[in-house]
Amino acid sequence: MFFLFAAVFALAAAALFREFAVNPSTRPEQRAGEGSRGLIADYAVVLSNPWARFVIFAVVCEATLMWGAFAYVGADLRLRFGLSFTLVGLTVGAFGVGGLIYAGSVRRLVLRFGQVGLAGLGGLVMGAAFLTLVLAPAWWVAPGAVLFVGLGFYMLHNTLQTNATQMTPQARGTAVALFSSALYIGQTIGVAAASLAIDSAGAPPIFLVSALLLPLLGLWIAARLKSREALSRA
Repeated sequence: MFFLFAAVFALAAAALFREFAVNPSTRPEQRAGEGSRGLIADYAVVLSNPWARFVIFAVVCEATLMWGAFAYVGADLRLRFGLSFTLVGLTVGAFGVGGLIYAGSVRRLVLRFGQVGLAGLGGLVMGAAFLTLVLAPAWWVAPGAVLFVGLGFYMLHNTLQTNATQMTPQARGTAVALFSSALYIGQTIGVAAASLAIDSAGAPPIFLVSALLLPLLGLWIAARLKSREALSRA
């Protein structure tokens, strides 16, 4: 599987390099105020912005709590319920179904809840879903819980991602790159930290930590978004 993935990524990289070389649309006209000042200067522009620092820190926390727990869902299903690897894969794949539900309903969700509501509700949905995994009496509860983990994650994460594209317009590319890096750094921190406890305590305590902290994170992000919206209207 690792060699297969490596081959797929190599093909994708080759195709992208070709597009960059021959496709004019990959070199759009530079917008006014978005010219690069150089690597260090662009990073300084982004990190000097308090809102950008908050969004970057928030996505580190989100990724740490969400992926640190979710990475061990499959192992937990195998150890607690003796689930076959086929069913483990199908159950974990329900995360993507949650993403598809979000994609199909995002317009209605944004109109109904706005960014503030989506952030808070996303954290609450993920918290409830991880708590369900902790308390699950049988394996068949897990697919529904994993689906709601996916739905809640995209509600919260896409809200952060939307803000990441707007938080520093004069260095937009660097801002988005920092946001992406923060996401993967958070994933690494979460999975590595959870690995220290997984063998001795099992996955349920890790799920419980995420179940408690993700709603708080979502509500904190929602509160900051609400304050920012109030300032912009003032």
